[in-house]
Amino acid sequence: GPQRRLPDGGPDQSDATKFRDFNDAEANQMWTYHAVANVIRGHSLLASLPDVDPARIAITGISWGGYLTCIVAGLDHRFKAAVPVYGCGFLGENSVWKDGSLARLTTDSRVLWLQNFVPSQYLGGSECPVLFLNGTHDFAYPLDSYQKSYRLVRPKLRHVSVVMKLPHGHI
Repeated sequence: GPQRRLPDGGPDQSDATKFRDFNDAEANQMWTYHAVANVIRGHSLLASLPDVDPARIAITGISWGGYLTCIVAGLDHRFKAAVPVYGCGFLGENSVWKDGSLARLTTDSRVLWLQNFVPSQYLGGSECPVLFLNGTHDFAYPLDSYQKSYRLVRPKLRHVSVVMKLPHGHI
């Protein structure tokens, strides 16, 4: 169905919007598809500004922003560095969404979502240094999925910080 819009622009960011039944032809209408495309377009705009050195732009995000940072780091090779705060792949194996929003999708939609919109499909393509930051008490992105995710990044580019007893949040 049509996406709800936020009052100040952009699509609704609820789980119902991010995790909805869709088919191959509708993949380009999904929240993640548009969010990733917008980050890449934003990078191009920033790099075009006269006072910006395009070789020194990095990307970071928290929670769903960390999720997007993981995807974009594997797709847009212009970034100097990436710092996902929380956010990882393997969400179908272990995450807060595995038995919730992902489980509610039809089997076909869940397979498509995991093929197209999970960061573990893209992280291995990262060509910049990536600093992964998480806490041991993150309810959303558990450490087993987190470890599998950061191990997709080549060792010489991979940096990991896991803070003891740090819960998920905007710190």
